[in-house]
Amino acid sequence: MSDPDPTGASASGASASAAPQEGVADVRGPLRLLGDRTFGLFFVGRLTAGIGVWVHSVVAAMLAYELTGSTLVVGLVGAAQFLPQLLLAPWTGARADRGKRTQQIIVGWWLSAAGSGGMALVIFVLGADGVPGGAPLVAASLLAGLGFVLSGPAMQAAVPSMVSVDELPAAMTLNSVPLTVARAGGPLIGAFVATTAGPGVAFAVAAGCCAAFAVVVQVIHMPSQEDISGGEASSVLAALRAVRRDKPLMLILLGVTAVGFAGDPAITLAPSLSESLTSGPGLVGAIAGTFGAGTGAGFAVLALLGPASRSSWVSTAGLLCLAGGLATAGSLPAIWSVLTGFAIAGLGTSVALTSLTTQLQERVPESLRGRVMALWIMGHIGSRPVAGAANGFVADHVSVSAALFLTAGAVGCIALLCRLSTTQGDLP
Repeated sequence: MSDPDPTGASASGASASAAPQEGVADVRGPLRLLGDRTFGLFFVGRLTAGIGVWVHSVVAAMLAYELTGSTLVVGLVGAAQFLPQLLLAPWTGARADRGKRTQQIIVGWWLSAAGSGGMALVIFVLGADGVPGGAPLVAASLLAGLGFVLSGPAMQAAVPSMVSVDELPAAMTLNSVPLTVARAGGPLIGAFVATTAGPGVAFAVAAGCCAAFAVVVQVIHMPSQEDISGGEASSVLAALRAVRRDKPLMLILLGVTAVGFAGDPAITLAPSLSESLTSGPGLVGAIAGTFGAGTGAGFAVLALLGPASRSSWVSTAGLLCLAGGLATAGSLPAIWSVLTGFAIAGLGTSVALTSLTTQLQERVPESLRGRVMALWIMGHIGSRPVAGAANGFVADHVSVSAALFLTAGAVGCIALLCRLSTTQGDLP
């Protein structure tokens, strides 16, 4: 693992409430971090909002497939939710470096709540069967995605400012837990609520979860940041040039993109997989939930590895595990192989993503963090529109197994490109 920024710039955003950096005894562990009012409430809020995101995603996928019978349309609905991350993340990342992180997070999650809530209102008025095809789902998902891209870079960049440098690995592992737990529980909650109470109620639940996080951020005291607005230092191009000069950082972002791309099949391909194996939608929540459960198991692996979890060989192993899991899911037309494969893929996801993100946060100075985390979001979440459209097209025109094998092959190639030693090295 490379050393952190030797200038110490990445520590400049530590909050006043963070533990002193002198002395190992002053470094807070995970339990003490969760007990901190700011970090702990932020953690709970992220978990709640993450559940809302995945409830929206899985219910939108189920309803789109029910209304149209097309995996491609399911992919397009998912693409609408995540396309804004690809197009707007650089702009919102630049704003996050200009002293407006708290406001961005609040406004962004209210927009996401409006997207899910609007879809709930449409269903309550027209009925689920009366929804005119996939267009309303695309519009609602687009609005939810706009909210997420506004809040995402600010949310990711805010975490290191709450802790000291020595606490960063523990904080980044904890920072991945809400996403993991939400990915495991959100689809199950969404599928259960949609099948028992209806999709309208499920979308309302998603809206409430997103709104709850906006309220949490409003009431907690977020650490202040330096305002670098204006001039070359605050431009998106400055961040891109910094990344271009740092080959290890470029490879880290490529690995993050691979993880994001490989996370799509658990949503986009789940309805068609479920229909082919069970002649119904009953397996949709189980596929997405099993993937999420696998990501949860990955944190047990990371805990055993301790500080070594931030090493580049760990992220490479995680990517290879992710590729192997997807290949397993596509290898046999059986429920057990699909669920086993997605569990393995989920484990590789959490190991790779947490390791890669920790490496990234340790390399990036505070002044660039919002914009570089915007690139992180473009890779991890912005790749979803491309992945969704590609998986849907291949599944409709070839087979679901072919889509899984193609994704697995792409991730495997990137894992080899980012092989053990390539992400080593100090900052230039």
